[in-house]
Amino acid sequence: MSERPRFVLVTDDIDFALADVFAASRSNAPRWARVIDDPIEVLALPNGTKVHMAVWTSAHLQSGVEIAWRERRLRGGLVFLSDDEMAKIDAWRARRASGASPPPMHASPVTVPSPHIQQWT
Repeated sequence: MSERPRFVLVTDDIDFALADVFAASRSNAPRWARVIDDPIEVLALPNGTKVHMAVWTSAHLQSGVEIAWRERRLRGGLVFLSDDEMAKIDAWRARRASGASPPPMHASPVTVPSPHIQQWT
């Protein structure tokens, strides 16, 4: 049985985002996060979706996925990771990057803070 993703990370470069955020590649990416780069998928994110801050690599030109991300955020209803949740991901990544075996994220569940519905990146 596949583990359900706990949050979505939007990017214009999946390989870069996996390496930057999770110290991972496509072959060993955590199953508890979904990384997308398709503008249609971004626009289709339902209200209440928990999201990581977006990761962009294009310095001067906006990609189609970045434009879709801005439009989706303007509609509201996305739930951004809290500072505590971001710290858990950073600690998980640090353990993984050091070669230590990081604990599975399901051992320490991410909570949804209800007052933080919309946040700008």
